[in-house]
Amino acid sequence: AEKLIYDSFHFTTLPTILRNFDRASMQKGVEIRMPFLDYRLVSYIFSLPLQSKIGNGFTKRILRDSMAGIIPEDIRNRKIKIGLNAPMSYWFSSDLKQMILDIINSEDFTGSDIWNGNELRKFAENKIKNKNWSFKECVQFWPYLNAYIILKS
Repeated sequence: AEKLIYDSFHFTTLPTILRNFDRASMQKGVEIRMPFLDYRLVSYIFSLPLQSKIGNGFTKRILRDSMAGIIPEDIRNRKIKIGLNAPMSYWFSSDLKQMILDIINSEDFTGSDIWNGNELRKFAENKIKNKNWSFKECVQFWPYLNAYIILKS
């Protein structure tokens, strides 16, 4: 577990997040600060035993424990992560709607050997017609659109 945390911090998840946030902020001329990445705090956290970081099914244990009595318990003890999700359900019903319709109605999409294009087309047409895409449905449908776009390029 320690190696996984170390690798995530140095080689996989965190570097990707930092790069993407840096690019996005530079594009808008905004500087982003990440106070929890101060080298002194990071060195201290890495020196602590694993049970100080993860315990009872919770990540970020030190931060959670330090917030006891400061933030509501239901938030402090929330296990699911709620991030800044892209407004995909809005995009799928507006900005990307025509692109999605073009893709799902193409012969290459409906006749694919990789996925059931007719079922996906029916599903997407219903969602577009009723304007009721959930974020989860968008995330599940996006890989098919993405794969189609990649295969066509």
